[in-house]
Amino acid sequence: MRVTYMPVEDAPTEVLVWAPKSLFKHAVERNRLRRQMREAYRLNKHVLLDAGKYYHVAFNYIDKQMQDYKVIHKAMVKALKRLAEEV
Repeated sequence: MRVTYMPVEDAPTEVLVWAPKSLFKHAVERNRLRRQMREAYRLNKHVLLDAGKYYHVAFNYIDKQMQDYKVIHKAMVKALKRLAEEV
């Protein structure tokens, strides 16, 4: 998972989640990955919100094959912790 972020001052944290069409031709696959990434973010967003800063964050799924939810969840936790520490 690739994370791109931009700190913002006044706006609340916003999240963009995407899976590229070049890697996953079927919309069903892309939708499933996005849904799993959104759920992993929803369950762990407190890590980022506790940092006290606001961001615009983009999560890009870059693996060439579909992974199960446990792998996506673990990657999301790692990405959020790294982003919170970088602040």
